[in-house]
Amino acid sequence: MALDTSNAWYTERDKIAIVGASGTNSQSFSDPDAGATVRLHVTKLDESFILDGTDNGIGLDESPNIPSQFHRALAYWVIAHGYEIQGSQEEDASVLQLAGYWGQKFEKEIIEAKRYSNKKRNDSGYSIVPQDY
Repeated sequence: MALDTSNAWYTERDKIAIVGASGTNSQSFSDPDAGATVRLHVTKLDESFILDGTDNGIGLDESPNIPSQFHRALAYWVIAHGYEIQGSQEEDASVLQLAGYWGQKFEKEIIEAKRYSNKKRNDSGYSIVPQDY
């Protein structure tokens, strides 16, 4: 019985490893096959916002690593969240309606951002099934 040899991958501590796997259960690992092509489809996570001037995040004078046309989505989320906090403290229905309004505007921006990200700008041919929206 001949064993199949192929490549396998795993992730650990924010890193990816590619190994050669032998056998049907991939219990034996070795160096990956030479000349193997690897295509990764990933989502880049941005740094957190910070208040001080350290290099550990996005400062007040910097922009997040998302296209500028979607920066207003961040503002919509902040406005909606502010109205939610105010409405929960005052138990005012009109304030909670405003929270819902801004929350809907945020959700519309998220849908547009997902559509934008699925435009194959990297020529990979990768596409997301529209039902994900």
